Amino acid sequence: MDFSIKLYIALQFYTHYFIMNKLLKSILISLVLLTLLFSNNSKASHIIGGELFYRCIDEDLHLYEFGVKLYIGCTGAEFAYFDDPIYVAVYDSLENAYPSSPFSPIVEFSMSLPPTDTIENETYSQCYFLSNPSGVCIVEAIYTSTNVLPDKVGGYYMTYQRCCRNAIIANIADPGGVGASWNLSITEDAIAACNSSPVFKNYVPTFVCVNERFEYDHSAIDYDGDSLVYELCEASTYNYNTYGIVADPSIPLSYEFIVPYDTVAGSKYSGKYPMYAPDDSLKIDSQTGELTVTSSKKGTYVVTVCVSEYRNGKLLSTNKRDLQYTVFSCAKDTLTIDYDYSIRMDSLTFEFYDKSSATNDVIDSWQWDFGDGDTSNIQNTTHTFPDTGTYNVCLTAGLYGCIDSICKQIKIRTNATSLKEYEANNFNFEVYPNPFNSTIHVSYQLNKPTVVKIELYDLLGRELETYLDDEQNSGKHSLRLQIGEGRLEFITVLKVTIGERNYFTKLIKM
Repeated sequence: MDFSIKLYIALQFYTHYFIMNKLLKSILISLVLLTLLFSNNSKASHIIGGELFYRCIDEDLHLYEFGVKLYIGCTGAEFAYFDDPIYVAVYDSLENAYPSSPFSPIVEFSMSLPPTDTIENETYSQCYFLSNPSGVCIVEAIYTSTNVLPDKVGGYYMTYQRCCRNAIIANIADPGGVGASWNLSITEDAIAACNSSPVFKNYVPTFVCVNERFEYDHSAIDYDGDSLVYELCEASTYNYNTYGIVADPSIPLSYEFIVPYDTVAGSKYSGKYPMYAPDDSLKIDSQTGELTVTSSKKGTYVVTVCVSEYRNGKLLSTNKRDLQYTVFSCAKDTLTIDYDYSIRMDSLTFEFYDKSSATNDVIDSWQWDFGDGDTSNIQNTTHTFPDTGTYNVCLTAGLYGCIDSICKQIKIRTNATSLKEYEANNFNFEVYPNPFNSTIHVSYQLNKPTVVKIELYDLLGRELETYLDDEQNSGKHSLRLQIGEGRLEFITVLKVTIGERNYFTKLIKM
């Protein structure tokens, strides 16, 4: 783009934000105050979390995209509405050294409500789930606005503020009367380098399970490749006695604007100890952003994480995410992973049947490892081994990240060319008639006393009936089974286990 055109565009931005903004500011604030008086929505607009970010768009124009990511509850005591619009201010950070001076923001702007996104419930604790998922609901909105920010000695301070926090918060004294403030420092080195701030990359956790280990990746993405350092820090309030929307947010001056953590009840909450967890307190890895805790008391806690970015040893910006973590009683989904198998028409090809189950849900993922370098993600599958030998066949199955595994050794000792030849040396198995009406005959020959088990399954691997499970003497045996009567299934699977050998055959009902 030609420099004269860029200069013209820059002048338009400066005119808008440094001249027109002063004329419109009083009108906007008046409209907001009128809205607060007559809108019921403002009474329920408790924000449960948020963060700020910025992105450099054009270095020559000093053009930046500023963002505010906010979270509200959409059910129960945390039900709320998003504000439309919200108001953000960017201050000269040098004013932070002069508390007696009046505060004049460099830039003030509003942001319109964007489309929102309801976050899927996630504990980040494998195999645990909320017994009443309808009781938890979080919605995310990402507000953005594009503005000019010129180079300035000392850098800037971006702030967004809102009253008030939810009254159910356990680690803040009188939380219903405490405001919320999100602040982002932008150093002069960051402005000079056309820097973009780090952005936390994962969706927020919707709840934490009491007395269960909680592990969450709280790391951020930095598009400039800068070094990131994480720490637990204090949540912020602000220096306004303002109800609802703060249309003229000011810059916090000192530690006085840290939220009043509750230390009366003996818990001694703080930014470094924000959640009741005496045995495994909340910690964050300063390099990876991995957050861990085992909380032993149900409740709602405000947790704040700061991420600072460095380039060549210089601090560029510090961002924070302030969020309510709600600790609930959770239920555990117990997995039982198992499989069975049978030999096909030659001794190297096997049919594998998944028999896994979960106590509270349906397993939806499978991964087979046949021990010969081949794998499959099909629930019930067929595999041909390359040669005789012993193979360690493993099945890993689960749901929603809750997984478990089982491994069995399969020994292939013969290379017989047909199943009939193989069975002739073992048990001479036969099932007839098939297709059938209501009765089938099962006959087999035992060379020695052997435990025999005969079962019926549907095509999903669910056991329907067990006809025999007993040790039988050597010799020829024949059984007559009533199968069709009362059965709705058109196709079923008969499994006969003789010793350690399994034989499966599909039964078709006429």
